[in-house]
Amino acid sequence: MRGKGVVGEIESQKVRVSVIIPTYNRADLLKEAIDSVLEQTWREFEVIVVDDGSTDATGDAVRPYGGRVRYVYKENGGPSSARNVGIREAKGTYVAFLDSDDLWEPEKLKVQMGFMLEHPEVKLTCTDSSLIGSGGKRERRLSRDLVGNLFPLLYSNSFVRTSTVVMARECFQEIGYFDERYRSAEDYDLWLRVARRYPIAYLSRPLVRYRKQEDNVSRDKLTLRLNALQILDSHYDPRVIPPSRYRMRISDLEIYCGRAYLRGGDLGKAREAFGRSWRLTPFRFRPFRYWLGAWLKASGKP
Repeated sequence: MRGKGVVGEIESQKVRVSVIIPTYNRADLLKEAIDSVLEQTWREFEVIVVDDGSTDATGDAVRPYGGRVRYVYKENGGPSSARNVGIREAKGTYVAFLDSDDLWEPEKLKVQMGFMLEHPEVKLTCTDSSLIGSGGKRERRLSRDLVGNLFPLLYSNSFVRTSTVVMARECFQEIGYFDERYRSAEDYDLWLRVARRYPIAYLSRPLVRYRKQEDNVSRDKLTLRLNALQILDSHYDPRVIPPSRYRMRISDLEIYCGRAYLRGGDLGKAREAFGRSWRLTPFRFRPFRYWLGAWLKASGKP
Protein backbone atom coordinates (compact mmCIF):
# COMPACT_ATOMS: atom_id res chain seq x y z
CA MET A 1 0.00 0.00 0.00
CA ARG A 2 2.85 2.40 0.79
CA GLY A 3 6.53 2.90 -0.04
CA LYS A 4 9.18 2.41 2.64
CA GLY A 5 10.15 6.07 2.70
CA VAL A 6 6.58 7.19 3.38
CA VAL A 7 6.10 4.63 6.14
CA GLY A 8 9.28 5.83 7.82
CA GLU A 9 8.03 9.41 7.66
CA ILE A 10 4.74 8.40 9.27
CA GLU A 11 6.43 6.49 12.07
CA SER A 12 8.62 9.49 12.85
CA GLN A 13 5.49 11.39 13.84
CA LYS A 14 5.24 9.14 16.91
CA VAL A 15 1.47 8.83 16.89
CA ARG A 16 0.42 6.69 19.84
CA VAL A 17 -2.37 4.12 19.67
CA SER A 18 -4.09 2.88 22.81
CA VAL A 19 -4.93 -0.81 22.34
CA ILE A 20 -7.83 -1.86 24.58
CA ILE A 21 -8.29 -5.58 25.31
CA PRO A 22 -11.43 -6.31 27.38
CA THR A 23 -11.45 -9.81 28.81
CA TYR A 24 -13.54 -12.07 31.00
CA ASN A 25 -12.36 -15.54 32.07
CA ARG A 26 -10.11 -16.10 29.05
CA ALA A 27 -6.74 -16.45 30.74
CA ASP A 28 -5.92 -19.35 28.42
CA LEU A 29 -6.35 -17.19 25.30
CA LEU A 30 -5.28 -13.77 26.54
CA LYS A 31 -1.53 -14.30 26.14
CA GLU A 32 -1.87 -14.97 22.40
CA ALA A 33 -3.90 -11.79 21.96
CA ILE A 34 -1.39 -9.65 23.86
CA ASP A 35 1.54 -11.16 22.00
CA SER A 36 -0.09 -10.34 18.66
CA VAL A 37 -0.14 -6.67 19.72
CA LEU A 38 3.42 -6.64 21.03
CA GLU A 39 4.59 -8.08 17.69
CA GLN A 40 3.16 -5.15 15.70
CA THR A 41 5.48 -3.48 13.22
CA TRP A 42 3.94 -0.13 14.23
CA ARG A 43 5.67 0.48 17.56
CA GLU A 44 3.99 3.55 19.06
CA PHE A 45 1.26 2.01 21.17
CA GLU A 46 0.20 1.18 24.69
CA VAL A 47 -1.70 -1.96 25.74
CA ILE A 48 -4.53 -1.77 28.28
CA VAL A 49 -6.10 -5.04 29.47
CA VAL A 50 -9.44 -4.45 31.19
CA ASP A 51 -10.40 -7.45 33.32
CA ASP A 52 -14.19 -7.43 33.57
CA GLY A 53 -14.40 -9.27 36.91
CA SER A 54 -12.75 -12.54 35.84
CA THR A 55 -12.72 -15.41 38.31
CA ASP A 56 -9.92 -17.32 36.59
CA ALA A 57 -6.16 -16.61 36.46
CA THR A 58 -6.41 -13.58 34.18
CA GLY A 59 -4.32 -11.41 36.50
CA ASP A 60 -1.58 -14.06 36.62
CA ALA A 61 -1.58 -14.26 32.80
CA VAL A 62 -0.89 -10.52 32.51
CA ARG A 63 1.69 -10.20 35.31
CA PRO A 64 4.73 -11.49 33.37
CA TYR A 65 4.42 -8.62 30.87
CA GLY A 66 5.33 -6.08 33.53
CA GLY A 67 5.27 -2.49 32.32
CA ARG A 68 4.56 -3.45 28.71
CA VAL A 69 0.88 -4.01 29.55
CA ARG A 70 -1.36 -1.94 31.82
CA TYR A 71 -3.81 -4.13 33.77
CA VAL A 72 -7.12 -2.68 35.01
CA TYR A 73 -9.52 -4.76 37.10
CA LYS A 74 -13.20 -3.89 37.47
CA GLU A 75 -16.39 -5.57 38.62
CA ASN A 76 -18.24 -7.46 35.91
CA GLY A 77 -20.38 -5.16 33.80
CA GLY A 78 -20.19 -6.53 30.27
CA PRO A 79 -18.07 -5.69 27.22
CA SER A 80 -19.43 -2.15 26.82
CA SER A 81 -18.49 -1.28 30.36
CA ALA A 82 -15.02 -2.82 30.01
CA ARG A 83 -14.26 -1.00 26.77
CA ASN A 84 -15.46 2.29 28.23
CA VAL A 85 -13.10 1.90 31.17
CA GLY A 86 -10.27 1.29 28.71
CA ILE A 87 -11.18 4.37 26.67
CA ARG A 88 -11.09 6.55 29.78
CA GLU A 89 -7.68 5.10 30.70
CA ALA A 90 -6.31 5.62 27.16
CA LYS A 91 -3.54 8.14 26.53
CA GLY A 92 -3.27 7.72 22.77
CA THR A 93 -4.55 9.92 19.99
CA TYR A 94 -6.13 6.82 18.46
CA VAL A 95 -7.88 3.85 20.07
CA ALA A 96 -7.90 0.27 18.81
CA PHE A 97 -9.90 -2.65 20.15
CA LEU A 98 -8.96 -6.32 20.36
CA ASP A 99 -11.19 -9.01 21.85
CA SER A 100 -9.15 -11.34 24.03
CA ASP A 101 -9.91 -14.38 21.87
CA ASP A 102 -8.83 -12.71 18.61
CA LEU A 103 -5.40 -12.06 17.08
CA TRP A 104 -3.83 -9.33 14.97
CA GLU A 105 -1.57 -9.76 11.97
CA PRO A 106 1.82 -8.06 12.59
CA GLU A 107 1.26 -5.22 10.10
CA LYS A 108 -2.29 -4.33 11.19
CA LEU A 109 -1.58 -1.05 12.98
CA LYS A 110 0.96 0.10 10.39
CA VAL A 111 -1.53 -0.34 7.54
CA GLN A 112 -4.41 1.39 9.31
CA MET A 113 -2.37 4.20 10.83
CA GLY A 114 -0.73 4.83 7.47
CA PHE A 115 -4.16 5.21 5.90
CA MET A 116 -5.56 7.42 8.66
CA LEU A 117 -2.58 9.78 8.63
CA GLU A 118 -2.95 10.15 4.87
CA HIS A 119 -6.71 10.74 5.29
CA PRO A 120 -7.16 12.75 8.51
CA GLU A 121 -10.85 13.31 7.73
CA VAL A 122 -11.43 9.56 8.25
CA LYS A 123 -12.08 8.94 11.94
CA LEU A 124 -12.50 5.15 11.87
CA THR A 125 -10.96 2.36 9.84
CA CYS A 126 -11.82 -1.33 9.93
CA THR A 127 -10.52 -4.29 7.96
CA ASP A 128 -11.41 -7.71 6.69
CA SER A 129 -10.62 -10.74 8.86
CA SER A 130 -10.14 -14.49 8.72
CA LEU A 131 -11.37 -17.31 10.94
CA ILE A 132 -8.76 -19.03 13.08
CA GLY A 133 -8.37 -22.61 11.91
CA SER A 134 -9.71 -21.89 8.41
CA GLY A 135 -6.29 -21.86 6.76
CA GLY A 136 -6.38 -18.08 6.42
CA LYS A 137 -9.62 -18.00 4.43
CA ARG A 138 -10.88 -14.42 4.25
CA GLU A 139 -14.22 -13.49 5.71
CA ARG A 140 -14.90 -11.05 2.84
CA ARG A 141 -17.50 -8.91 4.57
CA LEU A 142 -17.10 -6.48 1.65
CA SER A 143 -15.39 -7.12 -1.67
CA ARG A 144 -13.22 -4.00 -1.93
CA ASP A 145 -11.81 -0.99 -0.09
CA LEU A 146 -14.41 1.69 0.62
CA VAL A 147 -14.13 5.15 2.18
CA GLY A 148 -16.52 8.03 2.78
CA ASN A 149 -20.11 8.21 4.01
CA LEU A 150 -20.68 4.51 4.67
CA PHE A 151 -23.60 4.97 7.07
CA PRO A 152 -26.29 3.70 4.64
CA LEU A 153 -24.18 0.65 3.79
CA LEU A 154 -23.41 -0.04 7.45
CA TYR A 155 -27.11 0.22 8.27
CA SER A 156 -27.84 -2.53 5.75
CA ASN A 157 -24.74 -4.62 6.44
CA SER A 158 -22.99 -4.82 9.81
CA PHE A 159 -19.54 -5.13 8.28
CA VAL A 160 -17.44 -3.68 11.14
CA ARG A 161 -15.82 -6.35 13.33
CA THR A 162 -14.71 -4.76 16.62
CA SER A 163 -11.23 -6.30 16.71
CA THR A 164 -10.45 -4.64 13.36
CA VAL A 165 -11.26 -1.08 14.45
CA VAL A 166 -8.86 1.84 14.86
CA MET A 167 -10.55 5.18 15.55
CA ALA A 168 -9.67 8.70 16.63
CA ARG A 169 -10.15 9.11 20.37
CA GLU A 170 -11.58 12.58 19.85
CA CYS A 171 -14.75 10.97 18.47
CA PHE A 172 -15.87 9.88 21.92
CA GLN A 173 -16.20 13.50 23.03
CA GLU A 174 -18.71 14.10 20.24
CA ILE A 175 -20.69 10.85 20.02
CA GLY A 176 -20.29 9.33 23.49
CA TYR A 177 -19.10 5.88 24.52
CA PHE A 178 -20.38 2.33 24.13
CA ASP A 179 -23.97 2.05 25.36
CA GLU A 180 -23.75 -0.07 28.51
CA ARG A 181 -27.42 -1.04 28.33
CA TYR A 182 -26.46 -3.56 25.64
CA ARG A 183 -24.36 -6.66 26.33
CA SER A 184 -24.39 -7.60 22.65
CA ALA A 185 -24.61 -5.50 19.47
CA GLU A 186 -23.26 -2.62 21.57
CA ASP A 187 -20.43 -2.18 19.08
CA TYR A 188 -22.84 -1.91 16.13
CA ASP A 189 -24.61 0.98 17.84
CA LEU A 190 -21.32 2.86 18.28
CA TRP A 191 -20.13 2.27 14.71
CA LEU A 192 -23.44 3.60 13.39
CA ARG A 193 -23.03 6.73 15.50
CA VAL A 194 -19.50 7.24 14.18
CA ALA A 195 -20.48 6.61 10.55
CA ARG A 196 -23.42 9.02 10.79
CA ARG A 197 -21.10 11.87 11.77
CA TYR A 198 -17.72 11.14 10.13
CA PRO A 199 -16.24 9.50 7.03
CA ILE A 200 -15.06 5.96 7.78
CA ALA A 201 -13.05 3.43 5.78
CA TYR A 202 -13.17 -0.31 5.19
CA LEU A 203 -9.88 -1.90 4.11
CA SER A 204 -10.46 -5.27 2.49
CA ARG A 205 -7.11 -6.72 3.59
CA PRO A 206 -7.58 -9.44 6.28
CA LEU A 207 -5.57 -8.10 9.22
CA VAL A 208 -7.38 -9.85 12.09
CA ARG A 209 -7.88 -13.50 12.91
CA TYR A 210 -10.98 -14.17 14.97
CA ARG A 211 -12.07 -17.20 16.95
CA LYS A 212 -15.66 -18.41 16.73
CA GLN A 213 -17.01 -19.18 20.18
CA GLU A 214 -19.63 -21.93 20.32
CA ASP A 215 -20.85 -21.53 23.91
CA ASN A 216 -24.56 -20.57 24.23
CA VAL A 217 -24.74 -19.83 20.52
CA SER A 218 -28.54 -19.88 20.12
CA ARG A 219 -29.28 -17.67 23.10
CA ASP A 220 -26.45 -15.26 22.30
CA LYS A 221 -27.60 -14.93 18.70
CA LEU A 222 -31.18 -14.25 19.76
CA THR A 223 -30.10 -11.51 22.18
CA LEU A 224 -27.83 -10.07 19.50
CA ARG A 225 -30.67 -9.90 16.97
CA LEU A 226 -33.14 -8.42 19.45
CA ASN A 227 -30.65 -5.72 20.41
CA ALA A 228 -29.91 -5.06 16.74
CA LEU A 229 -33.63 -4.49 16.13
CA GLN A 230 -33.69 -1.83 18.85
CA ILE A 231 -30.52 -0.21 17.57
CA LEU A 232 -31.68 -0.08 13.95
CA ASP A 233 -34.98 1.49 15.02
CA SER A 234 -33.13 4.13 17.03
CA HIS A 235 -30.89 5.03 14.06
CA TYR A 236 -33.58 4.96 11.38
CA ASP A 237 -34.03 8.22 9.50
CA PRO A 238 -36.14 8.04 6.29
CA ARG A 239 -34.22 11.06 4.96
CA VAL A 240 -31.07 8.91 4.91
CA ILE A 241 -32.32 5.31 4.76
CA PRO A 242 -35.01 4.53 2.15
CA PRO A 243 -38.10 3.00 3.83
CA SER A 244 -37.84 -0.04 1.54
CA ARG A 245 -34.30 -0.70 2.77
CA TYR A 246 -35.43 -0.31 6.38
CA ARG A 247 -38.30 -2.78 5.92
CA MET A 248 -36.03 -5.33 4.26
CA ARG A 249 -33.39 -5.02 6.98
CA ILE A 250 -35.88 -5.42 9.83
CA SER A 251 -37.72 -8.20 8.01
CA ASP A 252 -34.51 -10.22 7.69
CA LEU A 253 -33.66 -9.70 11.37
CA GLU A 254 -37.13 -10.86 12.40
CA ILE A 255 -36.52 -14.07 10.44
CA TYR A 256 -33.24 -14.62 12.30
CA CYS A 257 -35.05 -14.06 15.60
CA GLY A 258 -37.79 -16.49 14.59
CA ARG A 259 -35.25 -19.15 13.73
CA ALA A 260 -33.57 -18.67 17.10
CA TYR A 261 -36.93 -19.02 18.85
CA LEU A 262 -37.53 -22.23 16.90
CA ARG A 263 -34.20 -23.66 18.05
CA GLY A 264 -35.20 -22.82 21.61
CA GLY A 265 -38.57 -24.55 21.21
CA ASP A 266 -40.70 -21.38 21.51
CA LEU A 267 -43.07 -21.87 18.56
CA GLY A 268 -45.37 -19.02 19.57
CA LYS A 269 -42.68 -16.36 19.53
CA ALA A 270 -41.19 -17.86 16.38
CA ARG A 271 -44.52 -17.56 14.58
CA GLU A 272 -44.92 -13.96 15.80
CA ALA A 273 -41.46 -13.01 14.55
CA PHE A 274 -42.05 -14.61 11.15
CA GLY A 275 -45.42 -12.85 10.97
CA ARG A 276 -43.83 -9.45 11.62
CA SER A 277 -41.27 -10.20 8.91
CA TRP A 278 -43.99 -11.12 6.43
CA ARG A 279 -46.01 -7.97 7.16
CA LEU A 280 -42.95 -5.80 6.55
CA THR A 281 -42.24 -7.42 3.17
CA PRO A 282 -45.56 -9.02 2.10
CA PHE A 283 -44.44 -9.78 -1.45
CA ARG A 284 -41.47 -11.93 -0.40
CA PHE A 285 -41.98 -15.67 -0.22
CA ARG A 286 -39.21 -16.29 2.34
CA PRO A 287 -40.93 -14.84 5.47
CA PHE A 288 -44.24 -16.42 4.46
CA ARG A 289 -42.53 -19.81 4.11
CA TYR A 290 -41.06 -19.53 7.61
CA TRP A 291 -44.37 -18.36 9.09
CA LEU A 292 -46.26 -21.19 7.44
CA GLY A 293 -43.70 -23.76 8.61
CA ALA A 294 -43.94 -22.54 12.21
CA TRP A 295 -47.75 -22.57 12.06
CA LEU A 296 -47.81 -26.12 10.68
CA LYS A 297 -45.34 -27.28 13.31
CA ALA A 298 -47.39 -25.71 16.12
CA SER A 299 -50.57 -27.36 14.82
CA GLY A 300 -48.89 -30.73 14.56
CA LYS A 301 -49.39 -30.98 10.82
CA PRO A 302 -46.66 -32.60 8.68
